This record gives sequence, structure tokens and C-alpha cells, in this order.
Amino acid sequence: MILQGGFDIKELALPHMFRDGRLTDALVLVTANRDLELQGIYVVSEEMDGSLTPHLSTICDIIEPSKDAFCGIVHAGRTGPVPDLNYIEEAEELDGLLEEVGVRLISHIYVARETWSGVRGMSYFDMYSNEYEFPPTMNSWSRSAEESIPASTDRSET
Repeated sequence: MILQGGFDIKELALPHMFRDGRLTDALVLVTANRDLELQGIYVVSEEMDGSLTPHLSTICDIIEPSKDAFCGIVHAGRTGPVPDLNYIEEAEELDGLLEEVGVRLISHIYVARETWSGVRGMSYFDMYSNEYEFPPTMNSWSRSAEESIPASTDRSET
């Protein structure tokens, strides 16, 4: 399976975040290789108590730089127009730690009951194509996506 965006990471993580139909406090890590092929799905913690900081070393211990090139994290959190800034700052710290070993954090998603939002891009090639070296297929997805978007997105006539 090739991960095409943050949505894929969220969908892979969700089954590990719900128990008896209820959202838990799980922190889930999804890893991918250089070709964005799924490498693993890990429950880092069943009890993320509102902070990523206590889990940063565990995430770094799970990552295998020889296999993993990209990763994403998913956890319960406040969604909406104003994301929790502590999570953003903590994810930046994680990003720095992972960068030291050559792994990129490309997705950071919060999940609430029936909604979710992401701090990092839902579409990797739109958010990061100039920053990171993605597999060649990502470039063709980006170009084909751009070509398929009509010049006008005004749907008021329909």
C-alpha cells in the first residue's frame, strides 16, 4: 500500500484508537519507507494524557531509519479552527529529533468524535513537494492532480 496523504494515515490509525465505539487516548504512529509504502502501524501509548513530550523517545525508539523514511502521528485532540498549539510545538520537537536520523514527519492528525484535522498536509505533494524528495510517482500524482482541477471551481451554476 502506498500512502498518498494524511487521510491514509488517519484511516490506518483509527482502528487502533477506538474501543467499544469510543475514542481512546491512544497515540498511533504510522511509518512508511522511501517509496511511501506502509511499513508499520504502532500504538505508542494507550494513554496520551494531552502531551506528546513523554512519548517522543518511544516514537524515536520505534522508528527504524534503515527501513522508515516517513511517518505520521495520530491522536485524540481538540479539532476546529484553532488547533492546540502545545501539540504543534511538541510535534516540531519530534520533527527535529526524527530529522537527525533522516526520517520525515509528514502527517500530524488530531481526531475528535466525528471529526479530525491535521497540522501537516493532507496531500504530501501539495505541502512538501519542494522540501522533500518523494518517490517519482508522487510527482506524477501531483501533476495529474493539478491538470484535473478545472480553472474555475465556482459551482453556483450547478
